[in-house]
Amino acid sequence: MALADWNGFYDPDTANLDNTAASAASNAATRMDSSRSCYFYVPSTSSDEDEHRLGAVLRLGEYADIEEQAFQADDLDEWYPQQHITDEGSNADAYKNASGGGDGILLACDGRILVKAEEKMYVETADFSQQVNGDYTVNVEGAASVTSSGKLEMTSSADVVSISSGAGKDITLSAGDGTGVIQTNAMEETKTIAGDTYEYNSGNTKSFTEGNSIDMTFGGSLAIFGGGDLSIGMGATTEINATIAVGVAAVTVDVVGVAAEVTGSEVDLKEMAVKLKTLVVSNETMAAKIKQMVAEIAQLKAESTTVSAAQTTVAAKSETVKAKSGGVTADTTGLVVNI
Repeated sequence: MALADWNGFYDPDTANLDNTAASAASNAATRMDSSRSCYFYVPSTSSDEDEHRLGAVLRLGEYADIEEQAFQADDLDEWYPQQHITDEGSNADAYKNASGGGDGILLACDGRILVKAEEKMYVETADFSQQVNGDYTVNVEGAASVTSSGKLEMTSSADVVSISSGAGKDITLSAGDGTGVIQTNAMEETKTIAGDTYEYNSGNTKSFTEGNSIDMTFGGSLAIFGGGDLSIGMGATTEINATIAVGVAAVTVDVVGVAAEVTGSEVDLKEMAVKLKTLVVSNETMAAKIKQMVAEIAQLKAESTTVSAAQTTVAAKSETVKAKSGGVTADTTGLVVNI
């Protein structure tokens, strides 16, 4: 029986089977009972009489001899889905296990398959493989839900991947309900936020930028550090405050190689660096001298008190001398005079 000679219903229990097409390959691919099946077969409209290609086939049961002929002609890729052949590993195993060891269904055609249900359609299977060799479109008028208990992957190897929602509708990304990791690997990233942005991070934040970093804030900016804050600048640093800058710190330590204040005059940074170093040494020497000066001032104060007492004694003695100089010949030393 040639494929082109059959167009209609086939029942292996009553038909006169053509066994002349049996081959070693088909014998190696031992099949189950062929009497437990029936099929509808329509050949293709091929103009080549020697090429009997598949038009449409519906097989119910374990297998049909028409599949055996397709296997011998190496045409199973027109009958079976490619993923089925790939999963089985060879054409022989794909042909042998087409029904899965039970009563299966084979539905294939070279045209279109249309399915329409006015109410509902249910499909339940152990594993599901769907291959689309062209565009794939799913239009849903209601809500769409995709749930997976295992790995869920969405990939486009050749074009853009877009995720969008309706106007005013949210998009939520949740990794393990706060226990997983969200990874982003991109060449560039652009964010356009029309409203407020909130970021809550209970762990550490690490950011590495190998190129330039530009941060522009045209409104107010508030930064609060509850812990330590370390900033290391390996290149030039320029800070411009157009209005006023206020810094309040309990303890501030500045370690600067070169610090310059530009007020409109020309500044030689190299010379200033030398002067600044000298100023540091001078400040240290001046501090020591100030301490020494304080000690000397205290000692000077004590000595001035002694000088004051000595001056009093001198004054008394000078009175005695003065009396003697007045021509008095009597010795008045120790004399008490009541006036």
